Amino acid sequence: MRRMRLGALLLASSVVAISATALAQSPGQALYDEGVKAYSAGDLAAACPKFKASFEADRVAAPLFMLAKCEEKSGKIGSALTHYEEVMRLGGLEPELRDQAARSLNDLAPRAPKLSLKRGSAPAAAVAKLDGVVYTIDGRPEPIDPGEHELVVTSPAHEPKTITFTVKEGEERALDIEVGKELPKPPPPPMAPKAEGPDTTPLWIGGGVAAGIGVVGFIVAGITGGVILGGECDGDLSCPKREEGLETSGLVISNYVGWGVGGAGVATGAILFIVAAVQGGEAEPEGASTGVQVTSGPAPFGLGIRATF
Repeated sequence: MRRMRLGALLLASSVVAISATALAQSPGQALYDEGVKAYSAGDLAAACPKFKASFEADRVAAPLFMLAKCEEKSGKIGSALTHYEEVMRLGGLEPELRDQAARSLNDLAPRAPKLSLKRGSAPAAAVAKLDGVVYTIDGRPEPIDPGEHELVVTSPAHEPKTITFTVKEGEERALDIEVGKELPKPPPPPMAPKAEGPDTTPLWIGGGVAAGIGVVGFIVAGITGGVILGGECDGDLSCPKREEGLETSGLVISNYVGWGVGGAGVATGAILFIVAAVQGGEAEPEGASTGVQVTSGPAPFGLGIRATF
């Protein structure tokens, strides 16, 4: 990148002219030329932005020097002081211009207002912006321009806090930043609705009924068994009269029926209770099925129970 040179400095009128090199102009050079033209015509409002844009495009000392000159002449001595300091750090100026920058630094340093911000009780996440530009909160005084300023302090958990203040030449101002009112906490996210399983009430009822029938069957089996073992033979299984009595009494059939009904009822009730507990405990996964079917099979009386989980 070619170096822009300041051709002549007219101290009496504070107008700086530039002579371009033979190389093709860069965007920064064109902006610089426009700034010099406006500055020479006394249009500082148009010249300062041109010098700033030229410096941002090429990052060389000449437009930054002229920006500082423009700001100084506009009364923005805090900004001018900051840019003169940057010019001295950047280097690349001709000796005569560097000397002028040094003299301007010495002149503006005691005149420029200073502002220092301290965090105080503000949270660490608080950010301060002075006239729309982020300002360091470290307690160190930094130069600002004379006049009115707007300080806005923002924090994620608080409303913005805005204050306006005015400073004069040579004034030093120290402020403890403050945040606005605390924002209401957002409501917690809604809980995902819990998937509901199928209604298991019929299974519990069916299980209770089946188990009850099974208990009745066992009771019948117990009673008939007691009668069979008692009676005329008084519990003697080898008694001839015992078998004769059984053949005519029908107690054997009742006993068999009781045991069959009791076993089937209790088993069916237990299965229904288990299925009801499983289905009621959690939602049934997609593709899975839980159920109970009455089927024909080798169980007592040709009936069976089939459960799927």
